[in-house]
Parts: sequence; structure tokens; C-alpha cells
Amino acid sequence: MMVEMIEDIKKYSIDTIVGDGCEGFVSSHDLCRYMIDAMILILEAQGSPKIANYDFLLEGSPTVCPPELKDEALWIHLNKEQLQRKIQAAKNYKELEHEIEKTLALYGEEAFSVECLRPVMKRHVHKNWESDLPSYEKGKRGKMEAGLFSELITFKNHLKPMGELLFKYAEEACVSCK
Repeated sequence: MMVEMIEDIKKYSIDTIVGDGCEGFVSSHDLCRYMIDAMILILEAQGSPKIANYDFLLEGSPTVCPPELKDEALWIHLNKEQLQRKIQAAKNYKELEHEIEKTLALYGEEAFSVECLRPVMKRHVHKNWESDLPSYEKGKRGKMEAGLFSELITFKNHLKPMGELLFKYAEEACVSCK
């Protein structure tokens, strides 16, 4: 899959990639971030023009940006029509209906009229949260113990090894480019 994506990035001269930040909230989102960063490393080693790499957060207020990134972040301001389309699209995603309602109640609709796309400054970051365990692991542990599923996706046993494998793949691909 990454090979095809790399080929498409080159074929269509894509110069900017935006993806989820590594937050520890949804394991598949963190995995996507690992893939994006690994692909950009490979593309750079292959001599592709510089690709701007941005992330955004799904947890917390969308307007929060670390002070050291504010000047280089891309800020997208939505008008009322665009904001309503964005909110409606999110609400149409039934699997996340509860999360959407909770987030809107917490921050209000207006907070989502601004998108902060933060430049990714550090690659090879497998963990970007403060606690010992990511949210996706803490939140599901009780459900596993209740017998709702047989195995828990963990950072230590699943995500971190996958991230390390992706970066190892990227490094090997980079060596073969030289």
C-alpha cells in the first residue's frame, strides 16, 4: 500500500500531506501518522521535491497550537456555510456520533470554524502523549476484561513495533536510493 501511495504522490506532484497527529486516541490514526512520516522519508531519499508535512489533532480544541509552531502552522478559517458542511459531514459518521456530540458540547460549533494544521517537526515519534498508556488502550481495557473482545491493541505490543517496522522499512528504502 505504501509503495502505491508513494508512486501516486510522485505521479500527481503532491507537495503537501496532512494527516492525523499522533495522539494515542485512535490506534489506526496513529498508524496512519507513522505511515505518512515513513513515506515522506522515502520520497526525500528518492530525491523528490520537499513535501510539506502537517498534522492536526482530533482531541481537544481545534484552535490549540503549541507556541513554537504557531508561526509555521497553516490556519484555515471556515465561513458559516463551510462550517455547517463540516459539522454535518462529521455528524453523518454514525460510528462517532457520541464523540462528535460530546466535542461540540464541550467547545461549541464556533471553535471548529478554525483548523490548525501544524508542521510535523519530529519524525520517528511513536508516542506523543503524557500518560503511560494511550487513550485507546486505557479505554478498552475494561471492555476486554468484561469479555467484549479477546485481545487488546496495545502501544507496546502492537503500535510501537509497527511504527518501528515502518521506519526501518523507510530507512532501508533510503539506503537503497543512495
